[in-house]
Amino acid sequence: MNPSVDFEKILKRAEETGVDQATIRYNKRRYEYILVTNGVVDELTYNDNEGVGISVLINGAPGYAYTTKLDEKSLIETLEKAVKAAKASIGKSYKIELAEVKPVVDKVVSPYKECPFEVDEKEKI
Repeated sequence: MNPSVDFEKILKRAEETGVDQATIRYNKRRYEYILVTNGVVDELTYNDNEGVGISVLINGAPGYAYTTKLDEKSLIETLEKAVKAAKASIGKSYKIELAEVKPVVDKVVSPYKECPFEVDEKEKI
């Protein structure tokens, strides 16, 4: 996770805003794409990105917003967008009710024997 982001502070802000439930998901994605046609490399792309999705429920109406900017100001703006989306949805769709469960903080890493990003490009091709 990004240690410079205080997610608890953003959740507290959500609570102060009056949402019934808020979820913050931090995502970091890294991938490499190699396209070879008839033994010739047509494309070699590497991408590393991260972002935060914030979902809220207000009176059973969902709202969601996403940002790739991981500073406090941007996260608060993203929360405000999610709240605005939820308020716009009140009464316009079915009401969502979630079971009360304890929050979970987890990390998911795809299993591999050898890190594919450490393998030389020539060896991959």
